[in-house]
Amino acid sequence: MQATLLAGFRDATLDSQACFRSALRAMSEPGLVCEAKVPLEWPGRCPSALTALALTLLDAETTFSVLGLDDLEGYLRFHTGAQAAPPAEADYVFTHEDTINESLGWLQTLRVGSAEWPETSSTLIVGVGSLHAPGHAKACTLSLSGPGIETTRMFHPEGLPRSFWEWRMAREPDYPLGIDLFLCSGSAWAAIPRSTHITWGD
Repeated sequence: MQATLLAGFRDATLDSQACFRSALRAMSEPGLVCEAKVPLEWPGRCPSALTALALTLLDAETTFSVLGLDDLEGYLRFHTGAQAAPPAEADYVFTHEDTINESLGWLQTLRVGSAEWPETSSTLIVGVGSLHAPGHAKACTLSLSGPGIETTRMFHPEGLPRSFWEWRMAREPDYPLGIDLFLCSGSAWAAIPRSTHITWGD
């Protein structure tokens, strides 16, 4: 079956509202693992959370880019009316840990906003193996602090290389410019806004 024929949200209004509330909570409490379990079909190896988040965030006024996720682009164009664009021009960029493990160079092209319009930056949404895998060989232990975190919050995402987190840490002095990040695994997601400070927790 072609990806464009797969069903999206069963109830587009209620399901997208539930996901939006969950996404807002994730953004307001960085590193907190949130879920919005809604019935939908999703293409290929995309986590259901990544697909639900895409259906929630995209509309005909937004642009998106897909890297390394087969069939997702057509699915999203069909269900949201959003237009596909290169990563350097996209409002939202959807990818998978395997693509980031293969190459980090394209991350340098993502929009970080401007001093006048910091909100014009890209949001990066990545499918990963797990959002809570302390001690796992492929997990990084991160200590998060900043707005929305009382003191610090330990975060143990699995699948992204240490070099990715070093890239993200190197962006912090540029705040309020930067990239907002969502990580998705299964039906869950966690957010790390550009305002979040990251240090190694191990």
